[in-house]
Amino acid sequence: MFAKKTVVIASVLLGLLLSIGVFSICYANSAPPPRIVIVVDNAPPNLELSIGQTKAHRDNRLTTAYFVINPYFEKSAEFRLTVTNGADTFELPLVGVKYTYNNVYTLDLSNRQLTSGPPASRFIWLPVTILLTLALEGLVFFLFRYRVARSWLIFVVINVLTQLGLYYWLSQNSNFFDNYILFTYVIGEFFVFIIEIVAFVVLLREHGRLRAAAYAFTANLFSLFAGGYLLMVLPASF
Repeated sequence: MFAKKTVVIASVLLGLLLSIGVFSICYANSAPPPRIVIVVDNAPPNLELSIGQTKAHRDNRLTTAYFVINPYFEKSAEFRLTVTNGADTFELPLVGVKYTYNNVYTLDLSNRQLTSGPPASRFIWLPVTILLTLALEGLVFFLFRYRVARSWLIFVVINVLTQLGLYYWLSQNSNFFDNYILFTYVIGEFFVFIIEIVAFVVLLREHGRLRAAAYAFTANLFSLFAGGYLLMVLPASF
């Protein structure tokens, strides 16, 4: 009965965060220009990509490299990607390019294949990020002297739901390659702050409400900086 009540309350609070995502942030006057993103796993350091005379900007995340190109778009244009790997140079057609900022392709260097969409490996990084965040907040939870199994159940349910909600928010309101993603992340974390403080104050009974509120604030402050760092160094998870 208690577990069901916890999930219901947490789901209602999470719904507040998700409902905010419906009203997406509008960057009407500062939207990023159309662009193409090429994702390459285990890319060699001398790999260069370009479209015509426009060279891609490279962003390395662990074993994954992201090449961002802002070509000049024309509706009749047929884009060809030039791949230069040392002395080896070849071209590949870019099929299905849209006139938006979210054109993502995956380049397989070994087979010289270019496919539309991000690599399947991206799904690994969302649970990794959530687990690292849970470990950090769990340490803070322990330091605030929460020991009862009931308290830890509340901790896990609330944090998993709010983390999933946060990444849903990010996927709806930003793009991994946006310069605005940290700004969007901070806004999402602000709502997570409010939701978790309310949820923990209402549900935690092992200690007083003041300690519950202090824990939620402290844990989310650490999570804010840790999550922002992970967002910048780990490969894309959405």
